[in-house]
Amino acid sequence: MTALHRLHMRPPQAFLNEQDRAINMKGNIGCINPSVVYGQSVFLIDDVATTGATLDECAQVLRNAGASKVWAIVLAK
Repeated sequence: MTALHRLHMRPPQAFLNEQDRAINMKGNIGCINPSVVYGQSVFLIDDVATTGATLDECAQVLRNAGASKVWAIVLAK
């Protein structure tokens, strides 16, 4: 089930350094329907995590929406 969505089209993370990646993602993820994640354990799945900026932002949005726990599964670092 999809609970998150990108709010703005911004530059791809691949072309940015660590600091700029965090800035690029800040405020760029929204929760479509907070009632879906409220009180739930949520698993994020990412193919590649470089700095973790995207996962960090997604996890924060989910926690703010009321998710009880947020876990991340990454296939490659």
